[in-house]
Amino acid sequence: MKNFSYVIIILITFACTGGNVNSSDLTYTLPDSASMDTYYLENYKYFPIKNNSIQGGIVDVATNQNECYVLDRNNNITKISLTDGSILSTMNRIGHAKGELISPKCICADNQYLYVFDNGRSSIEVFDKNLSYMKRIPAGSFVSEILKIDNGFLCYNRYGQEVSYMDDHGKILYSKQLTESSNRQISYGCKAMKESADHQIYVKGECSDSIFKWNGRTIEPYCHVIYSENSKRTSENKVFTVDFLPLNNRIVICYLRGIYFNYVLCS
Repeated sequence: MKNFSYVIIILITFACTGGNVNSSDLTYTLPDSASMDTYYLENYKYFPIKNNSIQGGIVDVATNQNECYVLDRNNNITKISLTDGSILSTMNRIGHAKGELISPKCICADNQYLYVFDNGRSSIEVFDKNLSYMKRIPAGSFVSEILKIDNGFLCYNRYGQEVSYMDDHGKILYSKQLTESSNRQISYGCKAMKESADHQIYVKGECSDSIFKWNGRTIEPYCHVIYSENSKRTSENKVFTVDFLPLNNRIVICYLRGIYFNYVLCS
């Protein structure tokens, strides 16, 4: 039985030259008001989490094809089945010994391994699907988010608004600052790096109105969000969050003004 979630979108068209996507053409204005249609998200699964294994608030979530991993504020990592929501296992290994974590900060996963950035060691700790410890990868400090990609990781630094590409041995091969300005925090708390179903990777800095795309070697601009002249983003609305998700080869930009959500379907 399908579950449907109603979201509001503003359909915006854009120019495209020669059949190729030109990042300069991908500029979208978020107006204060416009005609709205109803859109359905059909690919979401909803199920109750069985028993009370997740405690203390969720810090980060990572998924692969079959499981979901949840890091909570009590430093538990809970493995959950995406089939029925059952708790498969829970790990809490806090300490300084091999295979233990000092201060886990963020996680990511693929179909073989779970990767945990340990802020206390400035390293990525690797565990297999059974949560058995495998190895350590040096990662430097100021890592806020990690994403496993082919032959390495993308690491996001929230404080410097920077994305780095690191190989599987911990060597930094590329880095890019997403914005020079840090006076606006318009998407605090949202995931900066997201992967679509067709394995395209998009990045959005918290102080940036641009969404970037990873091309396998570098980060390049993909689209830019601008606001109408009447948008009041700071004084009247203390919370102004912009998030995005890849959906059916399109980017859905989700923004919160006050208590109202608006969704913009792009590309």
